[in-house]
Amino acid sequence: MFLRIRKSDVIIFLAVFLLVGILFVVKEAPNIENKNYTVVNDSSLPKVQIGTSFPMIADWINAVGKDKVEVKIFASPSDNSLVDWTNKIGKNRRGFSQGLFFAMGDGFDDWTKNLSSSSGGKLVVIPLDQFISSSSSIAYPDVFNSKKTISSGQIYYWLSLQDVRQIIQGIGRQLGKFDVGNKEYYINNAYDYSIKLDTLLRSTLDILKNFHSESVALDGTIWSPLVDNLQIHTVGAFDLSSTQYNLDKLGTVLRTDLKKIGAKTIITDTNSDPQSASTLLENSSFKVVNIDPWGIDSSDYMDYIRGVISDLMRSL
Repeated sequence: MFLRIRKSDVIIFLAVFLLVGILFVVKEAPNIENKNYTVVNDSSLPKVQIGTSFPMIADWINAVGKDKVEVKIFASPSDNSLVDWTNKIGKNRRGFSQGLFFAMGDGFDDWTKNLSSSSGGKLVVIPLDQFISSSSSIAYPDVFNSKKTISSGQIYYWLSLQDVRQIIQGIGRQLGKFDVGNKEYYINNAYDYSIKLDTLLRSTLDILKNFHSESVALDGTIWSPLVDNLQIHTVGAFDLSSTQYNLDKLGTVLRTDLKKIGAKTIITDTNSDPQSASTLLENSSFKVVNIDPWGIDSSDYMDYIRGVISDLMRSL
């Protein structure tokens, strides 16, 4: 039977087989020269549009959201760029129909409460103070009158590593609810940042164990989250604006009363006013720590809080 197959038939069969194979490969294989054939890049995907009123918060959001978010800072409702930014939200058909606005809360930026309605529902406002569990008021003995106390009002929670840890995790949860597809990404980033905060807090507390005998007095109560979180021995607080003494008398009374309570280190702000604590205590035996509570010159929270802790340690 095989002897009957002619050589010409074999050649024709092979030619047809080869032709069909070529047509199959050309039809099925992707054309890498085709301009419509592209690989999707993460950087081209729509980002979650987020606004905030505080540079430190922007740093936290970027630490959690990284390349998935785009953050803008607006200091007040009169900022014209706020309206322009809000109007652009939802215009991209591939993007999100709403944006997020992480507010400070606790009365620091009450103007953000109306953003949701004024934006026509384009913005979801999230006050960050809601994530803090340790926001109870703390009372300190009044330096000028030992029979009275001074209680903390607004909580400057960014001065506490523990409070910031809670807020970071809150940001991660909120981003995960809003952008469900990247939920695990946000949660993992928040966890990584929390580890950095925990590590810094533990190492700081280990060092401060050697300074438990040092007595600290506070100029105002805004430093309450800082000294409470770092377990600093705080003997009292004072409010210079509540006194009626003239400039010369005020300095004398302040120094005398601080000595009475055994204060050695004073935590105050960077105010250089003649009636500020740093000026009144200049050239005295007290160690004065001047801290900017808002971190105006810093956009990196970890750098800012490390600097605050370092300044405090050098004065103990």
